[in-house]
Amino acid sequence: MKAATDGMPAVPSEALEQFLAGVLTGTGAATDRAGTPILCADRAVSRHPKTYYDDIRTHRGDGPLFEPLTRNISPCAFWPISPIEPTTTIHNNAPVLITSADGDPATPYAGQVVMHHALTGSRQLTLQGAFRHGAYFGAGNACIDTTVTAYLLGGALPGTDLTCTAHEPSKRPAAADHP
Repeated sequence: MKAATDGMPAVPSEALEQFLAGVLTGTGAATDRAGTPILCADRAVSRHPKTYYDDIRTHRGDGPLFEPLTRNISPCAFWPISPIEPTTTIHNNAPVLITSADGDPATPYAGQVVMHHALTGSRQLTLQGAFRHGAYFGAGNACIDTTVTAYLLGGALPGTDLTCTAHEPSKRPAAADHP
């Protein structure tokens, strides 16, 4: 692709062409990895760049490094097809355990709290002080791992929302303890 970096016309390789088809249209080899078609079908978004600029300026202090990236304009602003269904509104008392990290770069914490309030029967389990996406087992935190495992195995929610600190190590069994 040196030609492209030199400002010359370039022809993508077949592999790149298939990957881009998957990312941009949901077809091709990268379909299983393509989030753009699914994301853009979820809800309508503004087509005005100033909307995104204003949102970035408003929230820049929330996370100066990655917050602007999560609020930046996406391909959905230019997606040629509007979502077929209206945005789903969730307000129910389903017994859901929402596990989150307060520094999640992919799913801003404020949105996780909004979802928790919309699911009135839910409990929020927060990994505090963790800059990561995904808190269960990947973070190695005993508080998170124990609470989520108990919920998955027995279906019981904790009595209240819980906050676990990121520095608490998990006490996992040794590999020899597994069959």
